[in-house]
Amino acid sequence: VGVAAVVLGIVALVAWRRAAAEADRATSRQLAALAADPATPNAVGLVLAREAFDLTPTIEAQGALLTGLERHPAVDRFVHGHDDRVVSVAIAPDGRRVASGSDDETIRVVDLETDETVTLEAHERSVVALDFNADGTLLASSDDAGRIVVWDAGSWEPASEPLDTEVDRIRALAFHPTDPHILVTGGHDGALVVWDLSDGAVRSVRRIEAHRTDAGAAEVRSIDFDPSGVVLASGGDDHQVRLWDWANGTQIGPAMGDHGALVRAVAFSDAPFARVLASGGNDDAAIIWAWDPVGGLRRAVRVDGETIPKLEGHDERIYDVEFLPGSYVLATASRDRTVMLWDAAQGTRWRHGQFVDDDGRVASFELDDGAVADPLAAHAGAIRALDIGLNDGRFVMVTASNDRTVAVWRPLRRARFGRWLVEQPGPTNAADRHPDEAVVATVRSGTRLQWWDIGTAEPLVEPFDAHLGPIRTVRFSHDGEFVASGGDDCAVRVWSYPGGELVSVLEGHDRPLTSVTFTPDGSGVLGAAQDGRVLLWSPAGGEPEEVTRVVGGVPSTDLATCDEAEVADFDASNLRRLPISVSFTADGDWLVVWVNDGSARIGDWRGDREVVTLAASEITAIPARLTSSVTYSTAPDEIRLWDLPDDRTPFDDPGSPRLRLATPLVSGIAPGPHDTVVTVSRDGTFRLWDIESGRPLGSTVSTGAPLAGVLGFPEQSLAVTVSESGQLVRWDLDVDRWLTVACSVAGRSLDGIEWSVYVPDQRYRATCGDG
Repeated sequence: VGVAAVVLGIVALVAWRRAAAEADRATSRQLAALAADPATPNAVGLVLAREAFDLTPTIEAQGALLTGLERHPAVDRFVHGHDDRVVSVAIAPDGRRVASGSDDETIRVVDLETDETVTLEAHERSVVALDFNADGTLLASSDDAGRIVVWDAGSWEPASEPLDTEVDRIRALAFHPTDPHILVTGGHDGALVVWDLSDGAVRSVRRIEAHRTDAGAAEVRSIDFDPSGVVLASGGDDHQVRLWDWANGTQIGPAMGDHGALVRAVAFSDAPFARVLASGGNDDAAIIWAWDPVGGLRRAVRVDGETIPKLEGHDERIYDVEFLPGSYVLATASRDRTVMLWDAAQGTRWRHGQFVDDDGRVASFELDDGAVADPLAAHAGAIRALDIGLNDGRFVMVTASNDRTVAVWRPLRRARFGRWLVEQPGPTNAADRHPDEAVVATVRSGTRLQWWDIGTAEPLVEPFDAHLGPIRTVRFSHDGEFVASGGDDCAVRVWSYPGGELVSVLEGHDRPLTSVTFTPDGSGVLGAAQDGRVLLWSPAGGEPEEVTRVVGGVPSTDLATCDEAEVADFDASNLRRLPISVSFTADGDWLVVWVNDGSARIGDWRGDREVVTLAASEITAIPARLTSSVTYSTAPDEIRLWDLPDDRTPFDDPGSPRLRLATPLVSGIAPGPHDTVVTVSRDGTFRLWDIESGRPLGSTVSTGAPLAGVLGFPEQSLAVTVSESGQLVRWDLDVDRWLTVACSVAGRSLDGIEWSVYVPDQRYRATCGDG
């Protein structure tokens, strides 16, 4: 009886554990679905994705994590702490300290590098305006009761007694850009007041009656100094934008009422040689103005002489406008919960002509589609204010929202986990990875080779001349000691690694090379070319042997030879049957020859087992480094994974593909970490897939540049994408890092109420820690 009871107890325990695990799995999937829902606030979604993964690391949880992080890649973090709407924000000149003002009547100052936070209390109404002075030693604040407070930015104590003005509300204030003791404010009474702070007190030195209508004073909503500090701009409830010589209190030129609505924001550009002002208001639009200190304001024109139209795109009023430092890129913040970026010189939405990585570095390239930058949308409420600064040479944007948060942005960043490695000018994009090290061999300037350490993003050798014409193919040997390259000069060259010394020049083709590879044992080098042949050499050189088994290609006599300057007319049916790539499986048993019609021929290249052809697809097949168990082919809208045979399994018929991955315009595939594959497409996106289920992990990630290929480093949880114009970008696919970043961006855990709503069946825990 005792034994039976024990057995029954064990069975019951196992059943209970299985049921609990299944319940956790179901909850994880539920949380992942909520996290991936665009309606879920961004910070909450990231915490839910993290909690889902911690509960059970399902495919859905991993996908929700990636989706949440890459849905808004420009968001660096959310800053919490206010108990009510955040309506003002300012970033210090050092780009580190951010001050925010709220309807909760407090100011919170956070150091973005140390997370040290200070709460300032001296207001009894909503803190509606903030600004740091030029040297970052003072912070000025004003509120809806007309109180002005100047704070010592070292001690965070008031630098003088708070000044209670007779104005009901002061919504606008700005420090002089070069004199740290001159402050100008604009209030509900329509006046601009110049204050002198040099003697330790807040002393009024000039009053300018600025904005008025027939009905009386019109509130001043925004003011800004030009970069030299000579001219001041203001916008107000009278629907006018005005320019001022603030030193003598006179208006420069006529007032401009083109908005036809309340003007909420004005901002000067500090781009070199620019005299540009932007304004935004209740007409849901921004306007770009040209100005001069004598004639005042006029509508700006493009280089073609056409007037720049209103910048329209927001669905609701614009609360704030700011230029990125030193540029014509304008950011507009709106009640519609988005920030939009604009090219102020053209009067159009800003187009991504560059990739900005996680380190803030930029690689320029041309885009086929001239992709318009998506609106920056991560807040759950109206965006009331924004400011932009520089931190260590990188743009930092901060936004204040009705959702009670401040968001910190890298406004130009297109992908969170991408890091630019190298820009390679020229039409070629050949690259290959070292079999054991985190190193890429790549082509520079079309005819030169270079090795890159993708961990440090540093070159291992200087680029060296390798071929007389463009290099089309590069491949490491299986032991990593050599690199073979082939190009339009019809030669294969073998180089030592890491030294880059020339080992041999292998000749025999009379058409440009399309692919090279080493035999698995390193005893041979194979090269496929446009002459329809695959040749085998010893790496040391000598006469080649033609490989006829498996290949099955048909030479085209109409293609240009290496001595011809141009490609003549050719027989397209022959070209479609040319071998374009040769690859061995990792165990060396099988040679796979990809043909230009999209088919692949697989066979035992030295033995007598039958060669099998995978059916041609409608687009060119994608060569990939093969494992011993699987290869890939493509169709117009999918990637197919095929099982390869082993020595125990005849390979008379490949049958149906084991897995189909639905994705358009695919241009490359590589192994990813933990039984995943990475695919890239010509539309500039890449995607991570779970091999077992055939389902994508999260949404696609956009790089902004058409992609030609991808190299996988599953051991390091990395991938490197290669654009059609030759840029290399390293992608971090480490889920552990994603988990850490999710909490870093979210900036908090769920509170008790949120937990009871989203995770009612689990005991509360602080997913992202108490901080």
